[in-house]
Amino acid sequence: MDAKSDYEIAKYIEAVQPGGDFNEILLKDIRWDAFYHLSPLRRSLFNWYPFKKGSALLEIGSAFGALTGLFCETCGHVTALERNAVRAQAVRRRYQDAENLEVFQTDAAHLDTEETYDYVILTGILEKQFSGSKKNELYINFLRSLQRFLKPDGKMLIAADNRYGLKYFCGARNPFTGRAFSGLNQYEEENRSGYSWGKKEFCGLLEQAGFLHYKFYYPLPDYRVPQLIYSDEYLPGSNVHERLVPYYEKEDPLLVDEKALYKDIAENQVFPFFANSFLAECSV
Repeated sequence: MDAKSDYEIAKYIEAVQPGGDFNEILLKDIRWDAFYHLSPLRRSLFNWYPFKKGSALLEIGSAFGALTGLFCETCGHVTALERNAVRAQAVRRRYQDAENLEVFQTDAAHLDTEETYDYVILTGILEKQFSGSKKNELYINFLRSLQRFLKPDGKMLIAADNRYGLKYFCGARNPFTGRAFSGLNQYEEENRSGYSWGKKEFCGLLEQAGFLHYKFYYPLPDYRVPQLIYSDEYLPGSNVHERLVPYYEKEDPLLVDEKALYKDIAENQVFPFFANSFLAECSV
C-alpha cells in the first residue's frame, strides 16, 4: 500500500461512527486494499478461537485494526502495536470506545514494557520482517525476542503464507514479488518485500526459536479472508471444493482451476503441504 491509499482508508474510518461497519463504503470502493482493511470477514481468522476470559493480548502490526476490535471483545486487555502513524491513529479512532485497548506507534523491538501477555498475535508479520531475506536465523532470533512478552503458559499465534500453497502452483502471483511461481522457484528475484516457508521449514523455525509445542490450523482459502478453518485433527474431506470460494487479489492468469484440485488433494491426504497459509499456535 502507498501513502495515498493509507490516507483514503483513514478518512473512511473517520467518516464512520466508532464500532460501525463499512459495508456502504466497500460497495463503492472495490479495491483490494479497502476490502482487506475494512471487511468484517477478516475477523473469521480468530472469531472461533477460545481466548481466555480476562486475558491480556499483544497484537504486533495491527495495520488499520481489522482484527483489533475482535480482540477487544474477547480479551480483558489489548495492546496494539503499529509503526505507521496514520494507521495507528486510525485504530485509535476506530475503537475509541474500547476502554481495554492501548495503541502504540512502535514495533516490538522498541516496546519498552515489562508486561507479559497470555497471547501474542502476528498476522502476516513474520514474513515481512527482514525485507525478503533468506537467512532463517534472522526470523528465529526475532521469534526468540518475542518470548519476553509471553507469560509462562502464554501462546503465540502466527498467521503466515505457505510458499507451496496450492494457489501458487495454479499460477497466482506471489504477494512478495508480484510474480507467479516466485516461491516455488526459491525466490530468485532480488526485489521482494517478504519471504515465506513450507510447513516443514516453518516448523523448524519454531523449534529453533524455542517453541517446542505447536499446533497448526489451515485457513481456507487463506488467512487473509478465511471461509473454512481446518487442523491436523480435522482435515478437509473430498467435498471441500463445494464449500469454498477462492479469491485472488488481482486477475491472475491461472493455469489450473484451484477449486477443482481440492478434491484430489484431500483424497490423497496431502492437504497440509498444499494449504495456502498456516495459523500456528505456539508455546514454550
